[in-house]
Amino acid sequence: MDFSGKNILIVGASSGIGYALAQKLVSAKANVISASRNSPPDLGVKHLYFDAIEDSGQVFGELSQLDGL
Repeated sequence: MDFSGKNILIVGASSGIGYALAQKLVSAKANVISASRNSPPDLGVKHLYFDAIEDSGQVFGELSQLDGL
């Protein structure tokens, strides 16, 4: 599947399954955005810090602040 240039938001990309998914998507040339408490190590992805996500509007508000999306 071609993910080149696709913007993909992963909640919990700093570890576990989310991190493994982020690695695969980065290698497939996707634009990965991580939303979590910790920044994913060594991926070079855009990161949104969230202590707790109250609703989807909070995420979309933060995403609108990122350059290049």
